[in-house]
Amino acid sequence: MVNEQDYQRAVAEWYESLYAFGYSLTGNRDDACELTQETYSRLLVHGDRVRDPGRIKSWLFTTAYRIFLGWKER
Repeated sequence: MVNEQDYQRAVAEWYESLYAFGYSLTGNRDDACELTQETYSRLLVHGDRVRDPGRIKSWLFTTAYRIFLGWKER
């Protein structure tokens, strides 16, 4: 389960690389920023689904990719 400290660490450690990943998917700075923010928002809401805090990074990148795919379907 993700607590406040885990969340803050996730932002500090992976925000830039998650944004870069989002940019590689979208090709647009604004969309990459929105994708990154939406991913971290979902971590706040659904952080209880992350049972091992050591797996937050993979959860973030997988979630970002799934959000992106959802956007493409629209």
